[in-house]
Amino acid sequence: IVGELHARAREVFGDALDLGDGAFAVDARRGVASGEEGTAALARRLADAHARVVAPLPPLPTICDKLRERLPEWKEGGATLLTHAELADRLAAADALPEAADGGGAGIGRVEIARLAAEYLGEEGDVVAHLGDGLDDTVVVDPEWLTGTLLASVAMPPLLRGKNGVATIEGDAATGRVSRAEIERAFPGHDAEALLKLCRHFDVCFDDDGGKGEGEGEGEGEGE
Repeated sequence: IVGELHARAREVFGDALDLGDGAFAVDARRGVASGEEGTAALARRLADAHARVVAPLPPLPTICDKLRERLPEWKEGGATLLTHAELADRLAAADALPEAADGGGAGIGRVEIARLAAEYLGEEGDVVAHLGDGLDDTVVVDPEWLTGTLLASVAMPPLLRGKNGVATIEGDAATGRVSRAEIERAFPGHDAEALLKLCRHFDVCFDDDGGKGEGEGEGEGEGE
């Protein structure tokens, strides 16, 4: 579609058009573009191209509603962190994505749809997404688990963890250091690196350059 649009735009605007990488400029004082028909013809072609791209897809809020409906089931099943690809697979398995969203042709791929839906629900507070800091492909589908379990396990003092049923990370009580292995033990089945990135992002731990080894960090709640 992009190539077709470029060819049509050159045909309509001629030398008045300057095509760049991801942008274009038109001198409306020159060539066919100065006439109303030239601009109108390009506008019609753009509208047609847009319609062909989005026609196979349901509106994004519809997909978001379907995603929101399935979050309780997924959380009950133990889901906490998902990549966009994993999220797309779950949506497809639940018939929440159209068959056309397969990444082929000019349509939007299903992983991209899942990413956009996650960002949309992130704005609504249903999930935590689009965090940056190396977490662009991570969606927290259970925000309560993030704050009440993961972050609390690092930032909450050990005595309060036991009273509140929070996972206990056996770090060094004197220094507050926590190793990657201890994170893996406390949260089996999770990507320890993703968990550490989340803790760093929310400032409950930071990399330890004190020589205890790669993957070790210092938590705020330990040793206080």
